[in-house]
Amino acid sequence: MSDSAVNQIRLEPVSISHAALISEAEKRIFTSPWSENDILRLCEEMCCTATRVIGFCAYLGDSFSGYATMYCVAGEGQINNIAVLPQFRRKGVGNALLTELCGAARRAELDVMFLEVRRSNFAAMSLYEKHGFVRIGERRGFYTAPVEDAILLKRQLK
Repeated sequence: MSDSAVNQIRLEPVSISHAALISEAEKRIFTSPWSENDILRLCEEMCCTATRVIGFCAYLGDSFSGYATMYCVAGEGQINNIAVLPQFRRKGVGNALLTELCGAARRAELDVMFLEVRRSNFAAMSLYEKHGFVRIGERRGFYTAPVEDAILLKRQLK
């Protein structure tokens, strides 16, 4: 397999079959991961037409490398997570996932997107700013393990 094929990022919509991969990634990436039941419920919601949940899984070559999910309610998108496994960071995976979420938000005719990010996560904040997100506030003590404030970001779509 050529280097370009190995480094190619492939995205696919989240399905129930991704629940175990996402659950394992949550445990490896986050200090307070979502439970396996919460992840399974989220994946099930993506298959239901009554609830608007958008999500994508990323593969670098043949390897699962990350995922992103967003709830869509009343014209607004709330990004839950954009998560990239450590060995795949700085390879464009987060950028690809965020680009796809923003495109999906436009296709869903959302007006605005929101997300929270740890105050210390400068790499993520830089990525979000490149995609047009701006700081609109903070949430004190939002994160646990360790306790840290969140920066609230917004991207106006319309």
